[in-house]
Amino acid sequence: MNLDQLTIQLFLVLLPGVLCAYIVDTFTRQPRASQFQFIVNSIVYGVASYLVYALGAYWLPAANVSDLNFIRLLSGAEVDNAIVLEIVSVCGIAVVLGWISVASFTHRFHYRVLRWLNITKKYGSEDVWAFLFNSPDTKWVCVRDMPNNLMYEGSVLAFSGNSHHAELLLENARVYENASGNHLYDVKAQYLSLEKGNISIEVIDPTRLSITGDAA
Repeated sequence: MNLDQLTIQLFLVLLPGVLCAYIVDTFTRQPRASQFQFIVNSIVYGVASYLVYALGAYWLPAANVSDLNFIRLLSGAEVDNAIVLEIVSVCGIAVVLGWISVASFTHRFHYRVLRWLNITKKYGSEDVWAFLFNSPDTKWVCVRDMPNNLMYEGSVLAFSGNSHHAELLLENARVYENASGNHLYDVKAQYLSLEKGNISIEVIDPTRLSITGDAA
């Protein structure tokens, strides 16, 4: 076996895990994995993807796990169309597994199950900021900027990953004087970067146009 063939084989074997780890690393609101952690995650996700494929093949009529093409590849077989097609199938599984993992990380399904079983009390997010804005109930908020006597009301379009950088992007935002409640202006989107110790955030009823009592 020459070096080029070995490189191709390693690339094909590792591709599903790398693809899944990339999806999870890119689309979850958490610190990006270090190079070492990304490699470990790729191996774990890759093994999981191949295991799902192998289990599916095992339940097929007259299937034999030893006939799986990626096992032939690991045994030193040359790359052929059957192996490539099987790797593509495993990559499809890896994509689905990646999206399931993203949904689990985003909505903290695994922590919900553990809390329901009374195994842990953790909510799973990095801090309360992430927990608040990852909640499906947090759709429309009122942000009070105390030092500047301003109040921002709008739909949460995006937010920073943790409270160390309290950044918010509000859609269809309305801006008021905080003390008097006087309406100042409306904008399509309002970007906020504020000191977390100087603000308070209220989750309000999204059916209301403003907290001053205006009807929607």
